Amino acid sequence: VNISIDEANFDVQSTEADTIVPVEGTVIKVTDTSGNVVAEYNYSSESTPDLTWTKDGDVYSTSITIGADDGTADGKYIVTVNCEDIAGNAMEQYTSPILVVDTTAPVITIAYSGTAVNEEEDIAYYDKAQTATITVEEENFYPQFISASISCKDVNGNDVEDKTVTDGTTAIDDFEVYLQNKDNWSSNSSTHTITVNLNGDANYVITVDDKDLAGNEAEELTDKITVDKSAPEMEITYSEPLTTRILKAITFGIYDGSDNKLQVTVTATDETTPIDLWSYEATVQDGASEDNTGIDETNVEPANKGTVTFTIDPEFRGFVKSTATNLAKLETTVDDESNNTGVIVDSEAPLIDAVTTDKAVYVLKDDKATALTADEVDLTQYGTADSIYYAGEVTVNISIDEANFDVQSTEA
Repeated sequence: VNISIDEANFDVQSTEADTIVPVEGTVIKVTDTSGNVVAEYNYSSESTPDLTWTKDGDVYSTSITIGADDGTADGKYIVTVNCEDIAGNAMEQYTSPILVVDTTAPVITIAYSGTAVNEEEDIAYYDKAQTATITVEEENFYPQFISASISCKDVNGNDVEDKTVTDGTTAIDDFEVYLQNKDNWSSNSSTHTITVNLNGDANYVITVDDKDLAGNEAEELTDKITVDKSAPEMEITYSEPLTTRILKAITFGIYDGSDNKLQVTVTATDETTPIDLWSYEATVQDGASEDNTGIDETNVEPANKGTVTFTIDPEFRGFVKSTATNLAKLETTVDDESNNTGVIVDSEAPLIDAVTTDKAVYVLKDDKATALTADEVDLTQYGTADSIYYAGEVTVNISIDEANFDVQSTEA
């Protein structure tokens, strides 16, 4: 602070060019805004402050230092100057404006109302709407200096159309203007806070920058947050079956496994976050033939996320199931069995396993009669030109080997 006093008869102890020392009556005082004395330069018979004065005509000048560059003396100060000339005429006290020493930059932080369910690549994922609290720590806060932006994108980088950022009741059209309005902030000493509600499903990027009235610039805050309250959408579709059949209240699509292969397409989509985990499997129906084989749980590689296509080889009778989880840890499962639908892939024709009768008397084969003595006759051992003779009623026992035998009921 440079101080100059205009006085023709400035009261000094010496007027040597290099030794100008005021006498009693010249007082320079530095106080804080509460009136506490921080420094006092009082020229009296007991005190000679170590200040350097210069003279230019009738103008006497000196300077004092307030505060420190290291922030240890940041604060608000008032300088007062009193002086009497050699005739005892007192100067009207000079009182300075409030002098603010501020060497500390603002510090900006952000916090959210909930706990992230996942964090990847500096992005926090939440499965519920969030209230964001932005805090600025600064003694000399001036919100009009804030620069800020917020973007709301879907998974493809397109702007989310719906108004997703509010002050609790009203949509915020201009995020920066909202932050620059001092009436929107709550202050407690040097701590200043403001809240915004992130209501909609979107990928948010929030940036806030600030400087104080002393020109100290904050480190810009950039934060990424995703709010996704919706699980992925999934669908399982199949190539066209030969036919359908309802078996025990379950509608099965029928495929022959050769000319009519079964192709399965599973689609998983999410409007906000990428699919993180995705798997599918084909499980054999309980009680189905052991000849049927399924597909164990198979993870879909990231490159295939969106749509995956696979085939089910014969023999198969059962259900397809697929599960997808997004980065917000919300899961969707589509299970044919729960929807009472299934598929059958069958490439093998039925085979006669056995055809038998009770005891016969003779068999006529190539015009030659041969007596039959066994208690049971295996008809598969004879040709269509052969004749077998019985002395009475004949019971024919027939067995067919087929994994997917077509019946109306399989009740015992």
